[in-house]
Amino acid sequence: MNILLIDDEKSFHDILNILSKKFKFNFYSLYSSNNLEDTLKNQKIDYAFVDLNLKNEQGYVLLKKIKDLSPDTKCFIFSSSNVESLKTDNNQYKIIDKHKLVETITELINKTPDN
Repeated sequence: MNILLIDDEKSFHDILNILSKKFKFNFYSLYSSNNLEDTLKNQKIDYAFVDLNLKNEQGYVLLKKIKDLSPDTKCFIFSSSNVESLKTDNNQYKIIDKHKLVETITELINKTPDN
């Protein structure tokens, strides 16, 4: 399983790095859109988790780029703000609360037959 995280906060990168070793999945860590195209061209990303509010970018823009370059990637956008206000009918991605990021990833890992 290949998981991509795009977040400008180091703490979640550190947590996912630990989880990737424990559960044996490949973790790709980006702090911005730099290297996003290269990562998507060189790796088959199964799940992408993107922060809605990056310092100089909007997560929705990056999600569109991910879906354009890697249509099979399942995408999640997360925010620490009120996620209920972000809900849409868009089936291209799921919206999750940032505080449930690790829980969501752990659930995905546990659903994967190899784990």
